[in-house]
Amino acid sequence: MAPASKKNPAAGTIGEALRDRERKTGKHSPLLDAVRVPDGFEYLFAMFWEIRNGASEGMSGARITWRDLADYQAITGIELDAFEVEALLQMDSALRVALMKEADDGH
Repeated sequence: MAPASKKNPAAGTIGEALRDRERKTGKHSPLLDAVRVPDGFEYLFAMFWEIRNGASEGMSGARITWRDLADYQAITGIELDAFEVEALLQMDSALRVALMKEADDGH
């Protein structure tokens, strides 16, 4: 994946990789289908992708670790509450399930 830039801020994300693969193969990933983020929780989705992108295992499909969450808090100064931690871990789990299903389906 290409690094993010002002011209292409989405580059380097899983979304960009999936769009690129779709352009090359013609196979559409259901992960690209629009998801409506509940009002007031947009910050969690932004935080999730920021943590996921900087996670020790990267965007490979491996899980976000407690260390990744601790590092995020230490670096940003943002203190996550219990709800946010649980939400981030559930989002991570859902992403990993979708990536594994897609891999199993041969997409």
